[in-house]
Amino acid sequence: MTEGKILYLRYKQRLLGLLIKNGRLLSVNVYDEAARSLTGNIYVGKVQHISKNIQAAFVEFDKGKLAFLSYQEICSSLVLNRPFDGSLHEGDEVVVQVIRDGINGKRPSLTTNISLAGNYLVISRDSTHLGLSLKLSEEKKRALTTFLTEHGLCDAGKKCVQSEDGPDHFGMIVRTNAGNLNDFSPLLQEWDTLRRTLGDICREASYRTCFSCLYQKKEPFIEDLKNYNTEEYGEIVTDCPDIYQILMEEKPSAYPRIRFYEDEYPLAKLYSVGTLLHEALDRRVHLKSGAYLIIEPTEALTSIDVNTGKYEAGRNSEDTFFRINREAAAEIAIQLRLRNLSGMILVDFINMSSEEHNRELLNYLRGLTAKDSVHTCVVDMTPLGLVEITRKRVNRPLQELLSQNTEEK
Repeated sequence: MTEGKILYLRYKQRLLGLLIKNGRLLSVNVYDEAARSLTGNIYVGKVQHISKNIQAAFVEFDKGKLAFLSYQEICSSLVLNRPFDGSLHEGDEVVVQVIRDGINGKRPSLTTNISLAGNYLVISRDSTHLGLSLKLSEEKKRALTTFLTEHGLCDAGKKCVQSEDGPDHFGMIVRTNAGNLNDFSPLLQEWDTLRRTLGDICREASYRTCFSCLYQKKEPFIEDLKNYNTEEYGEIVTDCPDIYQILMEEKPSAYPRIRFYEDEYPLAKLYSVGTLLHEALDRRVHLKSGAYLIIEPTEALTSIDVNTGKYEAGRNSEDTFFRINREAAAEIAIQLRLRNLSGMILVDFINMSSEEHNRELLNYLRGLTAKDSVHTCVVDMTPLGLVEITRKRVNRPLQELLSQNTEEK
């Protein structure tokens, strides 16, 4: 069993979800229990305004709540008041799903490509094809495709089969977690559950009034469990009775052991949560070699500077710098995920004269960031030796979610 653990605990009036492995904090989720996320919820909305200038529609999805629907997110829409002709008009009643909460005064974002996610699969209405996670090995992709074809979920052309009790057409994406299964049979049960649920939602929509919520996602921490790689942790531990009850009620086969912590010594103290959070916000990150990183988030980008620190180069300084840069690259991949850094990230590695070493470093960093569940792209190294990285924004950075005075209680 892996040494990794997911901890759910309340710390300084917030519910935290922490992934800890071998004493390292790898990821943090912060849950505002007073303001639940709308992401994933499905509604019957009403188009209030069409803005051709910005190629978008503004849809009232809940009474008094407007959201942004980009033309790029308008697929084969479920328009309820008329036959869909490829466009939306003011007054149209349409089924929409929230794909992003409103942040910093911006409105929530919507899509008409309705989808449902499980632990192993995602099915969506606006597709007919089978997709596989890019993080799956070629061997696993072949094995999964063969299994799904043999069990009638898709044909040889990777086109998903249709069913009378499901939506009129749908596609399926196999998630990374499916690659951890030795027996793929759980995919069959999850596929059946998801397609029936999606079919029910699509059918029910035609009988519901505007602003009705057709589907509400489960507790955010339950939804987030689907995004963890099951190879990273062996158990889930919580000292919150209500959280434990919800976990035990859900308890899908994908979960490992779930344990309720009842010792008098606080769970947060046991795992030094305050110290780990403080380190996760520190601008300086020390490496085992004695070198260190300086991480500086700004409004426009995040800069990461690699410093040799106490590591003194010997005769073979080029090889020394290469080893430090590789160590720094491994830590940077961890820090991107842990701090949830997004947008443009510039890394100033220690300058190396060897082109081969520079290529190896870029390829090494690309291999590490490819394991990130959030899309991350190592673009290139500039003539000045700066490595450009872009990472998709899916949530606010940890620095914003946690106060600066995080100290161990």
